[in-house]
Amino acid sequence: MLHGRWTSENRAALESLLAQKFTEPPIAIFDWDHTCVHGDTANLVFHELCRDLAFQFKHPDFVNWVEEIPIPSRILEFVEMFWARDTRETRAALRFELERTRWALHESEDDNQAWAWDAGAFVGWTPQLVREYARRVIARELAQPLRAEFLTHPASMRAEKIGAGAVKQDLSGLHYLERAQQMRAMELDEDMTLPLARGLRVRNEMRELMYEMKNRGWRVYVITASPQLEIEAFAERYFVPPQNVIGMRRAIVNGRITAAIESPCSWGDGKLDAYNLFVTRERPPNFCAGDSIGDWTLLEWAKDCAVLVEPTTDSLRNFAQWQQARGENWLIQKFKDEG
Repeated sequence: MLHGRWTSENRAALESLLAQKFTEPPIAIFDWDHTCVHGDTANLVFHELCRDLAFQFKHPDFVNWVEEIPIPSRILEFVEMFWARDTRETRAALRFELERTRWALHESEDDNQAWAWDAGAFVGWTPQLVREYARRVIARELAQPLRAEFLTHPASMRAEKIGAGAVKQDLSGLHYLERAQQMRAMELDEDMTLPLARGLRVRNEMRELMYEMKNRGWRVYVITASPQLEIEAFAERYFVPPQNVIGMRRAIVNGRITAAIESPCSWGDGKLDAYNLFVTRERPPNFCAGDSIGDWTLLEWAKDCAVLVEPTTDSLRNFAQWQQARGENWLIQKFKDEG
């Protein structure tokens, strides 16, 4: 008997699925953030890195990580200012620019690049240190109220306040029209405010479902667009071993994380690529749970049951309702009263 906030229809459908007999071990795929947990682990870990300024700024691949994204950023400029003068103002300016750059990237149309960039934030770290850092952040955020904090553009970032000797981004090689556009984009609104989410919550319903599946011989995996090492540190609370967590990764050389991206990019169709590479090419999953457009491909591919977790996009909800009308075993679930 499944417990918690499942609708009666969804609980009955999932219990029926668990009671089925399969000729070979069935496969379950879970998205992580906003599906298995309330909140976004990657967001919260990145925010903490920015608060702590815990990046390995002097690692050679830090520059490569910053420069791989196709949007204008002044991160390297503010790193130079921070090195030259470690003050409250330079720290605030650097923190804001790191957050603003990531926000701008996630607001762009290239979701693959945005999610892949997060995995490079730990260049220079060892995998074990990343897991330990993520565990501490997760433990703190599980105790935090669910709320938003607001980070306001610091006055010290205005052009006239930039210190002598700061290294500005070199735009000289660009066509003059593109250069003008990029320079305008770099003139930020002094009143710009970024909302930063706080708080995580375990969804005990999903943890119990994973547990019951494993007890019945299911192979349970997490495929996420978040950095794999961070989710490994969280998924252990759900008794999912690290080898069953598939997420965004960077190459590890001599025990340290580098800027080199390891494929596949586990978002959208890339989640199917990750499934084929790390789970099996022989058959589709029996079950999939997700909440976003990035999960659509795997949700549609699930053979026996798909669970769409609200809130989601109108297009994906409409598709799930269409599948239900066709008699497919698509479940739409909203977990209420999370606080």
